Amino acid sequence: MIKTKRLLLLVFPIVLLTSCQTSTGSLTLEPTLSTQTATFPAAPATTTAQQPTETPTTGPTEKLSPTDTILPPTFTPEPFLPQGLPLIEPENIVDLKTINVIPVKEIYALAFSQSGNKLATISERWQDRSRFIEVWDLVSGEQILFLDNLGTPWDPFFSPDETQLFVFNPNQGIDIYDLAQKKLVRTMEINADGSAFSPDGKYIAIGDYLGTPDESTIKVIDLATEQEQFTLTGQGMVMHIEFSPDGSLLVGGFQVSNHFRNLVWDISTLERVADLIDYDYGLTFSPDNRMAATVKRGKVSIFSTEGWVLGFSYGFKDPNRQVKPRAFTQDKQLLAAEDRYNIIFLETKTGEELFALPGECDLRFSPKGNTLITWCYQSEVKIWGVIP
Repeated sequence: MIKTKRLLLLVFPIVLLTSCQTSTGSLTLEPTLSTQTATFPAAPATTTAQQPTETPTTGPTEKLSPTDTILPPTFTPEPFLPQGLPLIEPENIVDLKTINVIPVKEIYALAFSQSGNKLATISERWQDRSRFIEVWDLVSGEQILFLDNLGTPWDPFFSPDETQLFVFNPNQGIDIYDLAQKKLVRTMEINADGSAFSPDGKYIAIGDYLGTPDESTIKVIDLATEQEQFTLTGQGMVMHIEFSPDGSLLVGGFQVSNHFRNLVWDISTLERVADLIDYDYGLTFSPDNRMAATVKRGKVSIFSTEGWVLGFSYGFKDPNRQVKPRAFTQDKQLLAAEDRYNIIFLETKTGEELFALPGECDLRFSPKGNTLITWCYQSEVKIWGVIP
């Protein structure tokens, strides 16, 4: 009996001791267990990052692995000329900006193709006066023809289908270049001092000074058959030849003594329809053929081609201005002119100057009338337009 009690007493303290240790451990270890619980889950995350093949490769939750290649965005080049350029008119002339540049200098002559998609330039080097021809694609901005060490090319002109380039050489002939083959294919032998191509590309008018008597002839030749169609005669030395935009009129500018004389013929009848005496320059036609501008003693004179009636005439406050009409806008409301290394835009009816491009020497409007080209001998060709 006594032995049994001792055993119970011995067991009871052990139970109490175990119970106290458990209770005490639960209180003191709880913060430590909480900290361990926050730290341990980091290991599975590391394991997942090291096994990217288990991650779905499609869907909105797709993730790139370190070995994936990130491609740069596709580059789309800007067009050489923006699309949708509006006509250049009085309402937007002040917004005219340079939209691109063609890297060619020392230009002696320049011509657009009929569509306006190509441009031919003839340049003359200052050092040795040698000349070279370049043809530019205005859609891509690329040079499609370069010919160097030429004779005296003067007047470039594109064939109507724009596959060939005709280049007149005074007293030599007409060189015909194939733009696809990029070479001279033949020469039309013609002896003349000056020339002009008809807008439709069917004819060339060539001028020749006869000397004594003091007169010149203008012959019109069919380019396809190379046969002479008719000959016109004018007093003095022929200095300027030009067809009207619709090809119905032919102008001959003659130097007679100390004055300049413009004779105008109707091609269909060969009748002389105008004799403009004592003018300073040749004639500049409007795109629709209804107006023609020139200068007389410093004053701009604008004629109606129906009856050749003088419609508008105006001078300038500065008597030293040397204004030379160069081109009309499509709507005929603006006349672009050269004024001593500046291009100015005049209101056709009043002569009011609306806008100017300082430092530019000459200009051409594109056939569509939505771009303008300017250049000087030592500067590159600039293409202007109004960005919509």
